[in-house]
Amino acid sequence: MLTYTTALSSATLDNLTKLANELDVPKNLIIQQALDAYLKELDKALMRKSLTQYADDKELLLIAEEGLSEYITELKYCDTRE
Repeated sequence: MLTYTTALSSATLDNLTKLANELDVPKNLIIQQALDAYLKELDKALMRKSLTQYADDKELLLIAEEGLSEYITELKYCDTRE
């Protein structure tokens, strides 16, 4: 595990300390989980933005539909093999 040092406002640090004490967990665990959750949501938002940009691209839509059709065919094939 790597170490990273950062500055937090006193209010944020006070809230973090209070929460860590209430939950009886280390502050770094709360920070890590909060940052992981934030980054995951940011990735989702960026993906939505990217997909929205291509929503009007007819050619890309046809390629995606063709790929989805092949995927469904593969799933049906796998279902019949079980």
